[in-house]
Amino acid sequence: MPKKELLLDLVDLSVHSAGGRIRELNLSAGRGSLLLISAEDHRRLASLFRVIKGLNQPLDGGVSYRGERIGLVLAEDELPDYSTPRQELALYGSLNGLAMPELLAQLSRWDLEGIHHLACRFLSPYEKEALLIAMETAAQPELLLCEEPLAGLTPKQCLRMLEELRHYAAEHLVIIGTVQPDHYPKDLPRISLEHQTPGREFSQAWVRQTSPAQSGSFAAKEPPDSASLIQESVPAESLPPETMPPESGSVRPVRTRNPAKTKHRPIPQPGLDAGIGPGQPVTVRIRLPVDPDTDYQLRRISEIKYFQPSPDHSGYEVDILEADREQLPQLLKGRGLVMEPAEEEQA
Repeated sequence: MPKKELLLDLVDLSVHSAGGRIRELNLSAGRGSLLLISAEDHRRLASLFRVIKGLNQPLDGGVSYRGERIGLVLAEDELPDYSTPRQELALYGSLNGLAMPELLAQLSRWDLEGIHHLACRFLSPYEKEALLIAMETAAQPELLLCEEPLAGLTPKQCLRMLEELRHYAAEHLVIIGTVQPDHYPKDLPRISLEHQTPGREFSQAWVRQTSPAQSGSFAAKEPPDSASLIQESVPAESLPPETMPPESGSVRPVRTRNPAKTKHRPIPQPGLDAGIGPGQPVTVRIRLPVDPDTDYQLRRISEIKYFQPSPDHSGYEVDILEADREQLPQLLKGRGLVMEPAEEEQA
């Protein structure tokens, strides 16, 4: 197998962090690699990634990077509650010289169609994380640094996230930082920043040279067992009405919502969404299974302005413009949803 192009070289790198100093880290990694760096304190990972990105200065040692761009997604990154993905994409594109079609193409790749008009506070943990990564990878940076990309995801979403990261790593370099390495496939080359762990040699914990054989074998491996990817969700009833913003430097909290009690979309006010068009919304009752999979598909139909389970839980009540009502069956069919007979009753 031909030798992979070397992109990143860390030599005796020492970094200051509120979670503990990183001392004399050595690492060489090339294009086509997907690596895992673990630590007991996420602040060490964030500090290391900022130094590699060039945002902070190291205490000692050197960082040699042979690419042009570096993408960075930290666990503390947040999207403004009342912003929309379209607004975030427009801002990111203007700052990085990217056209909107390029950014929208990234949404399609990550299965994020139909969310660009939603307020960010209504996005799921997967949608938020995927949106951040989609924006960072739109410019095709040679190196992508991700901290805790699986935090708060379901087993199915974890597999999807890992699949996309593996795909991107085939032509680039991806480094994942985590405090929960057991949630990731065992085939990933990994480095632990906890070199003082009893029973491990200093060199075993700190130094890892990725070979072409290692870096080229990821795609052929089987995905991890879903049981190793996620812990039990907290019941929705035990959660407070609102989730407070995370403290500085902390992993952003994950909130599980009860689909039967959640109003997934606010009714847009006139003039806030250029895609609403003329006409008034009407409420239509449709018979579909009330479950998370149906919620997921309904959220991606941009013509539906609002939906919630019906009082008897036999289906959903959806708000749609009168002009779009006739095409509702086709819109649902396009997302794999088949309505039962005698539906489309106006509420």
